[in-house]
Parts: sequence; structure tokens; C-alpha cells
Amino acid sequence: MALPDDSGLPFSLLHFYATSPYPCSYLPGREARSQVATPPHLIDTEVYGALVRRGFRRSGAFTYRPHCDDCRACIPVRLPVAELKHNRAQRRALKDHSGLIARELPLGFHDEHYVLYTRYQNARHAGGGMDEDSHEQYAHFLLQSRVDTRLIEFSLGDIVCMVSIVDVLGDGLSSVIPSTTRIFPAPASAPTTSCGRRSSAAP
Repeated sequence: MALPDDSGLPFSLLHFYATSPYPCSYLPGREARSQVATPPHLIDTEVYGALVRRGFRRSGAFTYRPHCDDCRACIPVRLPVAELKHNRAQRRALKDHSGLIARELPLGFHDEHYVLYTRYQNARHAGGGMDEDSHEQYAHFLLQSRVDTRLIEFSLGDIVCMVSIVDVLGDGLSSVIPSTTRIFPAPASAPTTSCGRRSSAAP
């Protein structure tokens, strides 16, 4: 993959390096590599927006894109929301989850969000280390940002069941990876309607 055009600032100050191979999270038996943009403190909203248009995304403080040696299966997707036409399954999902109330919040720590995060890590990545993240580690990983980042909280009744962490860019929205957009086991007191699975629209 080609590097972004570095003919002008601030791209001329960025460095791009490839990680060592690691087990692929998507395809069993495959190895993956990533190309990482550094240093993080130079990647503001404008620069990050330009990187997103070149296939990069953000996981905590790391800005990266797939850079595998012999595989190009991961394809960045930009969804033009104004042109989106829901299919039958999506229309059914919208109807089933019409009771979800969305609320936009500034980036910050909330106890309920941390509980959801740890519940997800324990359910999906038990033993991986992040299932034991402290409040401070969680905040350092997901609540530090040099771009315009918002929290989108989804609730059923008074039960918070889902949170998206979204970067607001000049030409769209980009979900932070891993954002707590995946659904977590609901508390016993939650309404009987399942939240299901949701995903964020890419810019």
C-alpha cells in the first residue's frame, strides 16, 4: 500500500511503520500486519480525516490500516448515509429496536459505560488482558483523543445497553475501534427486548 502524500505539512512530519505479524482476528490460521501512523500528537481532526480517506482507522491512540503481506481481504468502507436504502433485515431491526433512545455525550468517563466495556471484554476476549483493565487503563485507551470525539449512548428504559465512540470528521463519522458498539449481556433488570448487534457507519 502506498503511503499518504507527504509533500506538505503535517504529513511530512509523520512516520509510518509496519508491525510484526500477529494472528489475524478475522480469518482463522492467517497472520496479519498493520501500518501505523506516528506520532499520535500530530494527528488532529484534519490530519486524521485525511488518513481515514486513505484507509486508516483509530484504535485508542493508534492510527493504523491493514498492511498484510499476502492478503487484501480487509477493505475500508465509506457509507454515504444520505443514499442508504435499508434492506428487509435492516428495516426489521429498526422496528425491533425502535425503543432505543440515543443520547450524544461529550467524551468522558461514566461508570455505566465502563461496566459495559468490562462485560464485553470478559465475554469476547477473556484472558486477553484487556478483560482486567482498570478505570485508568480504560480511560487511557478510549477516552483520550486529539480529534473531535463524542459518545453516543443507547438505552432501553433506564438501562444503558450500548455505547458508540465516534470521531466527528469534516466529511463524516468514524467509529473508534474497539468502540463499545457491540452488545453486552444485559442486566437482569433490563427490558426483555434484546438490543441485538449494531455497527457504526463509516465516514
